[in-house]
Amino acid sequence: MATSVNPTGSSAGPDTRLPKNYAFLLELLRGRDPGTHHTTAEIFAEARCRRPTIGYSTVQRGLRRLARLGLVLEVHLPGSDAALYEPMSEGHAHFACRNCAATMDVPYVTPERILKKLSSALRLTITGEALTFTGVCGACRASSARTL
Repeated sequence: MATSVNPTGSSAGPDTRLPKNYAFLLELLRGRDPGTHHTTAEIFAEARCRRPTIGYSTVQRGLRRLARLGLVLEVHLPGSDAALYEPMSEGHAHFACRNCAATMDVPYVTPERILKKLSSALRLTITGEALTFTGVCGACRASSARTL
């Protein structure tokens, strides 16, 4: 059985019908705190506790499909092999700590005028963006200051 959803969770047309396991994964992610980022393995572990018959490849495929549909955000950080997934939220950038690998949301959206200027200057169409800042998080900075 398939479930119809849209980004707000209400009923939608047949083009957004999801298999029951994918709808389950969507609800699992929507139940997470905003600003949290999870690997496929972490999501699989929780899913397996609630639905013991779900397979790892089902979780992988489901997360990729949910991301393609714009229902969850798939985050690829520099230097990381694994994608992170988070509930869809307002536009934002990410910060990745180079010491502890913590990932956090940063309230930043590229101004529309910049996107238009880039599109015009480079003769292309921008349909999305992913911005990640890297550096040292506050906890690591405080920790290194204590050891000096």
